[in-house]
Amino acid sequence: MPQKYMIGGAPVHEIDIGDYLRLHKMLLTSTSEERKKMPGMEPVRVEMIVLASIFVTFTLAQCKIEKLYQSDYSLKEGIVAEMLNI
Repeated sequence: MPQKYMIGGAPVHEIDIGDYLRLHKMLLTSTSEERKKMPGMEPVRVEMIVLASIFVTFTLAQCKIEKLYQSDYSLKEGIVAEMLNI
């Protein structure tokens, strides 16, 4: 189970890099139909999630990132929070 933290006032969950890389491999080898059936997969993400996963994996490798976090907030909420200094 992922660890939950607060970073800069935002609740985040640490994602194990190994778990992420297993998911990345699963996405790379799956068909659109298989991704449509994945639990929690939003239909709008079925096609673009593979490219997004490739981009994230490339970024992790190039920047030598060792920890990965998922925020409970969206980008818009993060920008608003920053503007309000929360």
